[in-house]
Amino acid sequence: YAQTELGHGSALSRLETTAILDVERDEWVINSPTQSSAKFWIGTLGKIANHAVVQAKLIIKGKDYGAHPFLVPIRSLKDHTSLPGVIIKDQGPKQGAISMDNGYARFENVRIPRENMLMRFSQVSREGVYSKPIHPKLAYGGMTAARTVIINKSALGMARGATIAIRYSAVRRQGNVNVATDLETQVLDYPGVQYRILPLLSHAFATIFAGYWMDDMFAQYNANITKGDTSLLKDVHVYSSGLKSYVTKLGADGIEEARRSLGGHGYSLFSGMIDFHRQFLATVTYEGENALLT
Repeated sequence: YAQTELGHGSALSRLETTAILDVERDEWVINSPTQSSAKFWIGTLGKIANHAVVQAKLIIKGKDYGAHPFLVPIRSLKDHTSLPGVIIKDQGPKQGAISMDNGYARFENVRIPRENMLMRFSQVSREGVYSKPIHPKLAYGGMTAARTVIINKSALGMARGATIAIRYSAVRRQGNVNVATDLETQVLDYPGVQYRILPLLSHAFATIFAGYWMDDMFAQYNANITKGDTSLLKDVHVYSSGLKSYVTKLGADGIEEARRSLGGHGYSLFSGMIDFHRQFLATVTYEGENALLT
């Protein structure tokens, strides 16, 4: 899904990639007119993907109708090389998510059939006539769906961090010896440790349930859209944006606190927390930077 550009991410209306209709040939011409219009941070683009859903400004006879999605072939299905006019590069090393091949792409007069425009909500006829969607904000549906998924995954991430920290603290013994058992005190029995890590467990449960609720709302929204009812659009956008921001920040901060509660072992890769936390940190930025969303 190629939406984010080098120069713009969350500001969908400011995307620079263009899709200009050639009415005579019944084709779209996709271009990256500036350096900042290069698609950037696109998952699987660096190595794997052979098609991309590209968000680009739809232009017919000089009139800009705003960002719309287009299915664009980017690599050959025979030998996986980049197709003519498509410049693709892997983005290189990142802080986390090492297995994801985020990539960079530019388009130079790439032609695709008119039918390659995704026309569920907006349509363009053979004659070049544009039919607008029932609501102008339906283009944000992809981001809303992604944020709903992020809420659920982030909640489970918190649960994982809490599980590691609590299990470790239950097994680790340190300090005063219990006369009855002749064993040192379980770290988990110290109120200071409980204060640090048990809230993460409660946050995990609360956000998992919030994720279920968001799933239900999004499913109802999708069902309504098929009937032409957009009444839930505003609520879905507000709740998915707010929860995405809140849950990911809560998770990023909580997982780091859980890692620190492991003491020196929390700095070891064998703790299971280092790579996991670094990968989780991306959630506060992608699909809408948290400070911007809220």
